[in-house]
Formats: sequence, C-alpha cells, structure tokens
Amino acid sequence: MNRIAKLQSSQALYMVDFFRDHPGTTYLPYELTDYAGPQCPGLLGDFAFLGPGVNISVDNIKAKTAWYAEQPRVPWRTRPQSLGNVRTAFHAIDQFALSLALAEAVVPSGSGGCFQLPHQRYLHRGGVGRPPLAGVEAIHDKVVSSCASKCFDKCGAAASSFDAPCAVQAAERGSPKCRCIWEPGPGGVPQLLRQCEGAS
Repeated sequence: MNRIAKLQSSQALYMVDFFRDHPGTTYLPYELTDYAGPQCPGLLGDFAFLGPGVNISVDNIKAKTAWYAEQPRVPWRTRPQSLGNVRTAFHAIDQFALSLALAEAVVPSGSGGCFQLPHQRYLHRGGVGRPPLAGVEAIHDKVVSSCASKCFDKCGAAASSFDAPCAVQAAERGSPKCRCIWEPGPGGVPQLLRQCEGAS
C-alpha cells in the first residue's frame, strides 16, 4: 500500500517475471527483442496495479497481441532467450501484450512510469516449489496446496532452487514425509506449519 500511495498519476506497479540468461545462471526481467516501442520489462500479467489515469484501450491490447502472434517462434524472441518461445508459441501472449500497451499508457512511457515490485517480497515462482516465505508479501505460483506433495514448501527436497521443478529434485534426493498443521498466525491469520521427516 505504501508503494501505491507513492505512485503519481498515470503510473503502474507490477510483479516481475524473470527469464534465465542461458547458458548462464543470471535471471533478468524479460524484454521483447524486436519491439521498437517502450516496454515494462518483466511485467507479470497476473499481478499489476494500474494507477489513476492509466488508460489502455481494447484496440491497443488487440494490436499488441497481433504483433506478438506474428513474431517468429525462435528462442531469441525474448531477451533473455527462452526455449519456451519455441515450445509454446502463444503462452502468456496476454502478458506480453499488456507489457507493451501499459508501457505506452504510463507517464513517462516505459520503465519511467511502470515500476517493478521488489522480487524478494513479491515473488513469481510458476510451477516451482515454494521457498521459505519469510518477508514475502505476495507469491504467484501454480501450487494450489502444497500439503502432502513432493513440492511441499521447504520439505520438498531442494525446493528452494529457482529454476528446477521440485518434483524432479524430490525424485533425485528422495521426498520426505510431511504433514500440515494450521495455527493462528499474526493478527489471527492462519499460518501453515510444516512437520517433516527426512528433510534436509
């Protein structure tokens, strides 16, 4: 809320989607390689706040979607490159279109008007298991409930790795036995306590 309060008119905040800089180990906010206009680097389409005065038309979203759909299915369609660009031609097409349309709508355009939320507190994980959540205010992932799964938060073997699916890691190192206990947390909000056997 503090970050929202500090926004000026026609500005936006968003969670960051990092792409791995293969073959290296650095993670960077993605950009669309051949797009000449402004971008909101790394914008995650599922977690954005548009401040007052930000106006995006349906026609603009359609135009950006059509532009992306016409791009070649090659790894270097994004920076950093991603093999996902080849395997899934239209995955996250709405996200990429929003990144471009929002960048035009904010003032000033591009990264001067659309701001990344700190990734340590606003965390995008996709299908990878959840890491320790100390200090995390919001998380975007595909884990509906990690209880009794191989990806069971920190109980999942090596689930803190950023880029490897925790199910694979668990198979390699052996999945510990876990059970879930819910207790009242700060302010009465339930928190999940993990009890595991054999977790490292």
